[in-house]
Amino acid sequence: MRRYHLSCGNSTRGSIGLCGSVRAPNRKEALLAIQRALASSVGQCSEIPIRAVGRAVEYLNVYISPENISLADVEFED
Repeated sequence: MRRYHLSCGNSTRGSIGLCGSVRAPNRKEALLAIQRALASSVGQCSEIPIRAVGRAVEYLNVYISPENISLADVEFED
């Protein structure tokens, strides 16, 4: 098994980023593992609520579309 790095978005240049590491025999299997993990963690709503601190923020959600993550987002790590 090889280790692959997932990188979507870029919080250094943009407003949000997502990264992770997965072990798989190849990039395609790594992508499928990432998509499955996100789909099972996030569920059908593909939304992760962030607890708001203070009274000014009513809600803050991050939306993820696992099906839109592509092989281009998966890089070989070791």
